[in-house]
Amino acid sequence: MFLVNDGRNRIEEKFFSMDPSAGLILAAVYFEWTACRALVCLSPSPNKELRARLEDCYGLKKYKGI
Repeated sequence: MFLVNDGRNRIEEKFFSMDPSAGLILAAVYFEWTACRALVCLSPSPNKELRARLEDCYGLKKYKGI
């Protein structure tokens, strides 16, 4: 499906051309990853403690609680 030397942009293009719903899922995954990274970077809590709290966290409602 993908070659080893395919970059991220090439993989995304293949996802969008195969199935638009796969692209939507990929966008949701990127959003979750970005939100998690932002919380880790901006939080005054220790990194280890925050990552433990984020382990079972998904969705906007749970992020809001953290």
